[in-house]
Amino acid sequence: MGQGSWGTEADRNAVAAKFQLVADWSAAHGIPVMISEFGAVRATPFNDRMAFYAAYVDGAVAHGMAFMVWDDGGDFHIYDRKWRTWSEEKDILIHGYPDSPTRLAFTSTVDTLVTLTWVNRAEGATHLTVERRTIDGVFAPLAELPPDATAFSDTTAEGGQTYQYRIIAHSGGVDRYSYPIQTTVTPTARASYPAGPHPLPGTLEAEDFDEGGEGLTYHDTDAENIPGAYRPGVGVDIAARNDGGYQVTHIASGEWLEYTVDVAEAGLYEVTVYVASVGGGGRLRVVAGGEQTSILNPIATGSDQALAPLSGTLSLAAGPQIIRLSLLTGAAYHVDRMEFRLVGATSTEDAPPAPAITVYPNPATTYVHVVAPAAPRQVLSLYNVLGQRLRHLTLAGPETRLDLDGLPPGVYLLRLERDGRPATRHTLVKH
Repeated sequence: MGQGSWGTEADRNAVAAKFQLVADWSAAHGIPVMISEFGAVRATPFNDRMAFYAAYVDGAVAHGMAFMVWDDGGDFHIYDRKWRTWSEEKDILIHGYPDSPTRLAFTSTVDTLVTLTWVNRAEGATHLTVERRTIDGVFAPLAELPPDATAFSDTTAEGGQTYQYRIIAHSGGVDRYSYPIQTTVTPTARASYPAGPHPLPGTLEAEDFDEGGEGLTYHDTDAENIPGAYRPGVGVDIAARNDGGYQVTHIASGEWLEYTVDVAEAGLYEVTVYVASVGGGGRLRVVAGGEQTSILNPIATGSDQALAPLSGTLSLAAGPQIIRLSLLTGAAYHVDRMEFRLVGATSTEDAPPAPAITVYPNPATTYVHVVAPAAPRQVLSLYNVLGQRLRHLTLAGPETRLDLDGLPPGVYLLRLERDGRPATRHTLVKH
């Protein structure tokens, strides 16, 4: 199969008809048939390619035909000889059966919700397992379902992340795998509030978190603004202050708020969070990309209006990015604002020489190779221009392949860390 789409009812029927024609000829002449090769180029869309391989395996196994797959080490490869890794086609070839779950499709891929449907074909299955993985991860069980289930909703997905899903039917000690399908979860549009990215150095009012909604720009354990002040339509609790401002209140463990900012100058920033608390308690921190402040502990101020400053430091790159206020543990405290002050600009003259890394190809399309000087405990991360981390892996050798499948075209930042400290940054362009 060359480049293009595949998987319509007509496509499937055409393959089935060819298998039937060959099977009839084989029976009429008493000559067994072996499929010497079939395959699809990797430029074919992922879901179409997986369905194509599954259709050929279905037909071959159903008619008792041995088969071989074409692998030229290039456009048709299913085994990466350099990295000694198998592609997704391997499980289709080994675990695919004519009664494996099939016709996988997505009916929703927005924000934190992915809804998957399929057709069951296995008779006597004891149960089904839904598995999921990220592009650079491994498949792991997500849910166990009854054998007649034909749909599943994943409510733990993350907007902007790319996932692969597959269904396994368990029957009589034999696991029948569906082919995997892939989707990138579409986040609801994010927008700064009240308008435009917040300039830093400067002040972020806690109540001016981004618009976008639960799971995208904030997380709150209840769905309403209980005090009802300032932004009554959001799910974050905001109360009026006696000085005419507002503060985030009713804080519970694990909640967070995000803000789009535009940093004028890269460097080390002092971050001061102003918090009111009658009796003290709780833990919070400020996060940006791969950097974070130390844990800040609210102290007792004697009232829910008296503010105390909690300070930490945070390294920020220049340009637009996302700041997250992470409320690690809840308590009776209230957050008014965050102030960012530049205390040490990044200086290329004073900084020690960073280890050079080589990234190729750049610009890239589906993957890049990263070559870095050997060193223990090296971690490579990929960020978008908003400071969101999209890939994260530990380097196992001097050269590493980083998959870019599922990422939209644009400019990205590669960041190399050694022993938990930033070492090198490199700009990457994806076409």
